Amino acid sequence: MENNTVNVNITLAFKYKESDGKVSFIGKLIRWWTKSIYYHVELIWESGDDKFWISSNPDTGGVTIHNLKPLNDNWGYCKIPDVTLTKEQYVKVMNFMKDQKDCKYDAVGIVFSQVLPFRWDSKNKWFCSELTSTILKMLLVDEFIDVDPNTLSPADMARKLNFNKTKV
Repeated sequence: MENNTVNVNITLAFKYKESDGKVSFIGKLIRWWTKSIYYHVELIWESGDDKFWISSNPDTGGVTIHNLKPLNDNWGYCKIPDVTLTKEQYVKVMNFMKDQKDCKYDAVGIVFSQVLPFRWDSKNKWFCSELTSTILKMLLVDEFIDVDPNTLSPADMARKLNFNKTKV
């Protein structure tokens, strides 16, 4: 009988400083607002030949998918317990991520869902924690099943996972 499942290794990369040790003005503002050291989050996907980082970042203008890059000390890395998907689920999540590539960054969404209590949500733009928590929700990661992804900041995600920089 053919195995109909795929194992996926997921790691969240929480950014807390730039490579030069500094934090941008926006990063400082997010850290202050969320009362956390984290101001950005990306998702690392590893399964078979599929190995990449996916993120939405204002510096790149939106969603990018790029090859694995070396881990470094300006990020905190939180491994999610291994996820097992059916092949159909795997294809659905992979297609979702590929479809989001090059979507624009959602700066307005951050203001209207994170700062102001309107919970406004763009269907074709993403900010970092919204994109990564949507993927975790699709993967049925327990802490994200019942969340509205556009309401989460990187700090909220770290708190949901009881994560701090010392975990790897």
